[in-house]
Parts: sequence; structure tokens; C-alpha cells
Amino acid sequence: MTSPRSRQKTALAGVAAALGLTVFLSGCSGAQGGAPGGKGAMPAQAGQASTAISVNLTTASTGTIVRETEFAGRIEASQTVSVYAGTSGQVLTTYFNVGEEVQAGDLLADLDGENLANSLELAELKYQSALNSAQSSLLNSEKSYNSQSKSYQTAVDNLKDFEDEYDEVVDAAKAKQTAAQKALTAAKEALVNDTTGDPDGALQQAVDEAQADYDDAADEYSTTKSEYDRKLETYKTARNNARDDLEYTSESYSLTTGEGLEGVSGSVATSIRQAQLEYESAQKAMEDAKIYAPVSGIISAKNIEDYEMASSNSAAFTIRTDGSPVIAFNASEAGANALSIGSQITVTYEGTQYAAEVIEIATDANSSGLYPVKARTLEDMGTSRTGAVVKVTAATARAEDAMIIDMDYIEYDENQPYVYLFRDGVAVRADLELGISDNESVVVVSGLSAGDQIITTWHPDLKDGAAVSDRAAASTEAPAAAGQPEGAGPGKMPQGGAPEGMPAGTGGKGE
Repeated sequence: MTSPRSRQKTALAGVAAALGLTVFLSGCSGAQGGAPGGKGAMPAQAGQASTAISVNLTTASTGTIVRETEFAGRIEASQTVSVYAGTSGQVLTTYFNVGEEVQAGDLLADLDGENLANSLELAELKYQSALNSAQSSLLNSEKSYNSQSKSYQTAVDNLKDFEDEYDEVVDAAKAKQTAAQKALTAAKEALVNDTTGDPDGALQQAVDEAQADYDDAADEYSTTKSEYDRKLETYKTARNNARDDLEYTSESYSLTTGEGLEGVSGSVATSIRQAQLEYESAQKAMEDAKIYAPVSGIISAKNIEDYEMASSNSAAFTIRTDGSPVIAFNASEAGANALSIGSQITVTYEGTQYAAEVIEIATDANSSGLYPVKARTLEDMGTSRTGAVVKVTAATARAEDAMIIDMDYIEYDENQPYVYLFRDGVAVRADLELGISDNESVVVVSGLSAGDQIITTWHPDLKDGAAVSDRAAASTEAPAAAGQPEGAGPGKMPQGGAPEGMPAGTGGKGE
């Protein structure tokens, strides 16, 4: 039985990284072996010495992918902006009063952050503990699985050895009984066929002795077979129990890692994610302990005072703005959770893009089940009119320091994505687990290792186990054939499209 893939520390770190630490795309690209989506490679031409498919290679890059979501927004008049505390807490100091002018970014109030700091420290300790516990759980679960695998194999081997011994011993006892049976039959026949009357009783004595030998052999066979049958059942029971224990530990390992369970996270990943969310929540609470002015204007209402309690559900201040319009749009709960006050977004109005930042996010959904969001552009859009529809683009997901490859390199077998890797002159299929993607690239969660050489060339004969050669390496070893047109050659398409007999548009990877 095949043991599960070893869960090392790097696998554990990969689990934590895949759970949501994210920044803007800034990775180091791998060496590209060919333009994605370019021409496919043709089979080797007749008369060529090598049958290997000439391919281009590349490696995965490491960086960050940001997934953006588009919302339909509308330009609205901005008369007042309500400013909410990001968290509930006691107010230590307020810095502005009604009627005073504020600039965007001014600190309006401080909340008591001592308890929040303690909560953050505790959450960080719990997160580190979860990582350590997860590592221990992985190691113990894998150790238990491997140990039970050995126990099962030992039980199987013991049963096989005893079955061999069973056949040898029981067959020997059976042969002894059969021989005694034949001797008894011969003695009886000699007595029956005797014409002398057996005057000295020798023939009868021979029958009696043969009968006694047969009875002894029959008893020995019966006893031996009964004993060995009992032992055989004992060995079979031990084998079956070991198999049941192995199935239990295998299922336990799957529940720990989540491996092989579609749509289910392992208990390790779940515990890490829970602790990470608590830690991130505590971090955000610390950040929300200060209330900043999201816009410039005049304080028209102040609903908190020093040493009072501020609530995240009630506006702490109201700021009357200069009347310049704001952008209003509705986001789903997931979209609203991904945004925060000050989040940078992009607004497209009449074909022109404007940078903007979120100034207000409702905590309650509207009648449509969506959360109203308001944003203000960082530069004048050149209109004071309201009601116009605009496009809002915001980052709602990102993967940081992730392994990234070009989407054009990926093939699909039904719903299973995969690529071909170059290994010692052979194409090897590698099934992938993918994460988020943008228009060109996708995050590889598992299935690739750093430095794996990915085949980027399409070829009709390329499959798992096919012989392949590195086109770049070959080009440095031998000059191009004399008189050969530029862009043509072994394994390449002629310039202008697909080879003869192949429909145009066939292929998807770079050469």
C-alpha cells in the first residue's frame, strides 16, 4: 500500500500561505521558453535522426496576483459624510469640535487601545501555537499511518507464512492417514483371501495392528487439522484487524490534511485558518482604534466625547463636504469585507480612469442584501452632475509570494489542470491545484516545485512519457541548417500559421 506524501515544514508553510496573505503582483518571472499562445511545434520532419520532440522550456515565477472585481457605480452628490469608529471602545481624546474645519486624513479621535493590544498579543500567540500544533498533528498522523501500514504488512506476511506451514503439516498428517488406510485395506484383503484359516492368527493380528495404526493416524490428522484451522483463523483475524486499523488511520490522516476530500479542508488547515482570522481581526481592531477624517470639510456633528464609549454602529462624526460628488456602489458581503476605509479603487467615467479611495462602508445590508459603499476620487472628474453610471474596479482577492505560471501553459483533462515537465529527456505530466488568477497568469497551489522545467511547446504527439529535447540547448550545440528559412526548423511551425493538414488555430502554447 502506498504511503501518503510526506508533510514537511515547507508543506505546512504552503498551507498557511495559501490561506490568505496577499499583496500586489511584484514577482520575479521565470525564464520564458516561448510566447504563450504562440505557434505549436510540428512533428519531426522525415529523415531527421532524432525522434524526440523539440520543445521550449520555462519555469514558474514567484510573485503576487491580484484579483479585481468590477462594480456598477453611480455619481451622487456628497453633502455630508458619516465617520464611524472601526471598533467599539472608550474614547481617550477627541481633537475636533463642531464647526471646525478638517482635512482628509486628520486624526479625529483616539480610542483606548490597551485591551486591544493585549488581545493582539494573545491572538498572535494563539496563531503561533496553532502553527506548532498543526505541525505536530501532521507528524503524528503520518507516523501513525506509517506504523499501521507496517503492522498490516506484518500481519499479511505472518498469514502467508502460516498458510505455507499449514499446507505442509496438514498435508503430511493426511498422507500418513492415507498410508495407514491402505495398509489396513491390504491386511483385511489378506485375511479374506487366506485359505488356511489363519491357524496361528497372524493375519488377524496384522489386521488389528493396521486398524490401530489407522485409528492413530486418523486421530492425529483430525487433531492437527483442527489445531491448525484454529491458528489459521487467528492469523486471518489479526490480518483483518490490522487492515481495519489501517483504514481508520488512513481516514484520520485524510481528515488531518484534507487530502483526497473534495471541498473539505483538513483539521490542520482549519485550525490555522481560525487562529489566523483571530490574529488578523485583532490587528484590524488595533488599526481601527484611531478615527481619521476620510474627507475634507466642516465638522457638522460630533456624537462622541472624551471617556465615553464609541460604537462601530453609530456615526462618531459627521463632516459636511464642499459638495463635490462621490461614487456610490453596492458590494456583496465578501466584497465589503475585502474593502476598508481608505482602500484604493479605480473609477472609470466616460472612458477615463480616476484613482479613488473608499470613504464609507455600510455595516447593514440594503433591501437587496448588498452593502452600500461610497468613494471619492482623488482628482476632479470634471463634472458636478449626478446620476451618471460609472465602472468601479476594486481588488477583492490577492495571493502573495505565490508560485505563478502563464495560463496558456495549462492543459485540462476534463476538469483536472496539468502541465508537462521536462525530466531527463522525457515529458512528465504534473497535475496541478490552482488558486486565483488574473487575465494572463494563475497561482499554482500544488503540483509544481521551484525549478521544475515546464514544457511550453504544443505538439500533437506530446504526452506523458514522450521523448523530448530542449530546443534551446540543442541550438547552442549545432548551427542552424544551411539555407533554412528563419522561423522554420525541426519542431517549429513555418511562419504564417499551422502546418499543412493541421487546422489553423490549433495549439495554444508558445513555441
